[in-house]
Amino acid sequence: MKPSNFAAFAGNRNLVDQFVRCARSGRLPQALLFAGPEGVGKKTFGLLAAKYLNCLAPSENDSCGHCIACLKIEKGDYPELRILEPEGSQIKIDQIRELSSDIQYRPFEGQRKVYIIDPAEKMTEEASNAFLKTLEECPDHAVIVLITSQPGSLLATIRSRCQLYRFAPTPADQIEPLLVSRGIGRAEASTLARLSGGSIGRALERDWEQIETARNDALLMLEAISRANNFYQVRALAGKMKTDEPMRQSLEQLLDSLLILLRDLLMVKEGAADQAANRDISGRLEKLAAAFSFDQISRLEAQIRNSLREMQRNVNPQILVEALYFER
Repeated sequence: MKPSNFAAFAGNRNLVDQFVRCARSGRLPQALLFAGPEGVGKKTFGLLAAKYLNCLAPSENDSCGHCIACLKIEKGDYPELRILEPEGSQIKIDQIRELSSDIQYRPFEGQRKVYIIDPAEKMTEEASNAFLKTLEECPDHAVIVLITSQPGSLLATIRSRCQLYRFAPTPADQIEPLLVSRGIGRAEASTLARLSGGSIGRALERDWEQIETARNDALLMLEAISRANNFYQVRALAGKMKTDEPMRQSLEQLLDSLLILLRDLLMVKEGAADQAANRDISGRLEKLAAAFSFDQISRLEAQIRNSLREMQRNVNPQILVEALYFER
């Protein structure tokens, strides 16, 4: 269940305080840029902001969460809230033109019109140029929220006209209770929270059995890579990805698990094993850490990041995984 107001929002409390202060003082800009990793609550924050700006019975620092305006926003049928998402793979100029036309009319039912563009980096070049004009002429009764995990891909002229809200990863100790409240065992929730990379959305979406499977494959892969005579075991693990589940998802999960494990190996080698995400398997981490040098770990991490980029070109997973073996 998503939070109904700011009080229930996990993580980035400094941004909540910043937004509320600006809104209460009448200094809230017409354009806000919510930038940060995927799954840290940027869109959820935008919806809660819309509630706060239009709530019929707000407290000093929050919306009530149960008035007509709050409930309509929660259901997605509030007339003063518009969410622009890609049509196909892009946000097109016609969508921006419709926004530009609609934004000129004062709100009929609420106090502020709120427009959420998610993800903003999906605007075409033509749409971005049209949107820039909208930003320059945004009326006082409207607030535009741009959501992105890639702020550098937006036009500099758009970024410069927005107040930046930089979202940080959510601490694991704030994600864990959310998972427990959804019926996940505390031990599993603790590990999932640490493996989420600070992404609440990712933690909620991931299945514990899939996590364990991907992690075990990654551990077997690293153990095989550490031994020069185990190339065929690496090849067998790569081939397994083709039959167990769709290639892209399988490969992404494996590479993601490898990256987390490599960071953990660095923690172990630096004497900070208690900070490892996978500290529930500390024994295997210690054995692996002893098998790799700092330089080998660095090279493997660089190769994995390169493999993630190559995924965009639909490269055969067996080729990518075998490359890790020869990079060791």
